[in-house]
Amino acid sequence: MHDASINTTTRIADGYDANNIRSAATVTGDAFWTGGPGGASGGTRYVPLGNGLTATTQISSTITNTRGTAIYNSQLYVSSQSGSNIGISTVGSGLPTNSGNTTTMLTGTTTNVELKNPHGFAFVDQDGNGTPDVMYVADADATNGGLMKFSNTGGTWTARGRLSNPSGRAVYGLTAKVEGSDRRLFLNLGGSTTIATEIYSFLDNSAVTSNIASNGSDIITACGTAIITAPANVGFKGVSFAPVFVPTPTVDHTFTTPSLSVSQGSTLAGLYRVQCDITDGNALLTGITVQTTGSYISSDINNFKLIISTDATLDGTDPVLATINTSSGPGQNLAFTGLGQNLPAGTTRYLFIAASISGCANVGNTIGIASTPLTSITYGSALTIKNGTPAAGNNLSIVLGTLDNVSGLSATSGTPIVPVSWTNPTCVTEVIVVAHTSSIGGTPTGTYTGNTNFALAPAFPGGGKVVYNGLSSPQNITGLTIGQTYFFKVFVRFGANYSSGAEVSATPQLVNIYSRGSGVSHTDAIWSLSPNGTAQTLAAVGGM
Repeated sequence: MHDASINTTTRIADGYDANNIRSAATVTGDAFWTGGPGGASGGTRYVPLGNGLTATTQISSTITNTRGTAIYNSQLYVSSQSGSNIGISTVGSGLPTNSGNTTTMLTGTTTNVELKNPHGFAFVDQDGNGTPDVMYVADADATNGGLMKFSNTGGTWTARGRLSNPSGRAVYGLTAKVEGSDRRLFLNLGGSTTIATEIYSFLDNSAVTSNIASNGSDIITACGTAIITAPANVGFKGVSFAPVFVPTPTVDHTFTTPSLSVSQGSTLAGLYRVQCDITDGNALLTGITVQTTGSYISSDINNFKLIISTDATLDGTDPVLATINTSSGPGQNLAFTGLGQNLPAGTTRYLFIAASISGCANVGNTIGIASTPLTSITYGSALTIKNGTPAAGNNLSIVLGTLDNVSGLSATSGTPIVPVSWTNPTCVTEVIVVAHTSSIGGTPTGTYTGNTNFALAPAFPGGGKVVYNGLSSPQNITGLTIGQTYFFKVFVRFGANYSSGAEVSATPQLVNIYSRGSGVSHTDAIWSLSPNGTAQTLAAVGGM
């Protein structure tokens, strides 16, 4: 705990000779890392609190003219416009206190290319995993500078557009913070050669790896009116957030199973529920990792979702926080990370792990979630108090759902033969086609062997005959009485289960056919439906 007294026991007596210190950074206030020009005495220096006249340490001589200094995730960074280091660099590894460290440009950036005149800079960890995802740099270059955005992929930084400096103006300092899935920035704007006198606010709501919002606009156009303007003879050298008291949140976790079973074809099957009771302060949920159990196979599941609700009932209106579109079978780790979900103090929120069950899922297979330790639930503040007794969910059986019928079913009237066509659904072992002189009400069980000749086809329970079993469409149904309307019902069988069936009707009719040549009447293409039509076989023109 530090009080508000001004401490004057720290000084730099051996650095920045005949020049000026430009920046300083600290973690706890017990030591400082500074930057500035000054030749052999300039660059990045380590200064212990209360050193008095004791010598300080130049921790890197790679460059001795630096500008901004910042610490992020226990790593020291500097900005520079000096020699071969025009950009943002790391200094040594971690927070060095000794001499001889190397100052190294960030991977993916090239000196004097992406950045021309860098000053202040800020990192943002959007997904809360401790590694910076986005970097913003204040570049005062009149032509190519402005508010510059970069994204980090595996340690390589890529330029993601900019807000340009307004004519005759330049940005010098900035700071940034996460707001949900966006970033809020505060910028110091001054003249192209004079100190900053205005502070602007800008919300970058672009995706991490996309170009900055309002890419190509100048800073004033993108930000609007300045939120602070300095009085006469006052300038701004930087922006930072003052420490404020933030209550330490407490989250009590209760682990339960929200379902008794899951059905084939269910797009929102609840597997696991974590009740979160939040007290003392707002909690920022950043991730939860769970592991699946059971006897299911990968193809039984289409995807997994993490869903949040204000009540204990899962429904389609609850927001989806994250989706995992892979399924590899029992033992799969489902890591829902990078969430940034606020859990307000004094409320109860429910986290559901849900699955989309394939319509072809194997009935009787099971799926569940293993006991989830509290360490697998992460919050934005490491101080968040996490209570609760971890518990496994029940292994839920996959039960029979509603099978899809065929689609596009049609039966064509007008010839002695009635063609019946359809499109099979995804989950199908075979289909059976039943024909009858009235609407078909029977329910299939077991298996059938059909015959496309209605007169020879076997009987179907409840009336009618089974005129086809298999997967091929279309099928031509023969042996029908001319002028009699027939109903055709197609049932889908998947395993031992049948769909409800889809039905159409058609009426066979006599047609006039014309000879178009000589040959074997029942097999050769010598018939047509018009005197000069294309020659076809007797079956093709509806002959018996």
